[in-house]
Amino acid sequence: MSVKADQLLFSYGSLQWPNVQWQHFGRLLEGADDGVMGFRLGEIEVATSGSGEVGRYPILVPDQGQTQAINGKVFIVSADELAAADIYETSAYQRLEIPLLSGKRAWIYIQA
Repeated sequence: MSVKADQLLFSYGSLQWPNVQWQHFGRLLEGADDGVMGFRLGEIEVATSGSGEVGRYPILVPDQGQTQAINGKVFIVSADELAAADIYETSAYQRLEIPLLSGKRAWIYIQA
């Protein structure tokens, strides 16, 4: 039985990493370069799961005055994979659907 991958998910950070994709989705995701406007790139410290170590991760902060695009990848995922991404992201992030530079609409994680 195949999984229906019909959701678009934009990543500007660690969800682009192959090891994160294997660990949380069980596969490498298909993706294409894209970008978003209206955000600035910030950084947060997050305790990594299980290790107790703190890592620094990018976070998008809404900023309508920002004139530079934030580049990343847009991936095709299933509803179950989107739910897995929700678990992977911490409460510092919220997911919403926005237009990308390509004109596609995708889910993205930004500052909560």
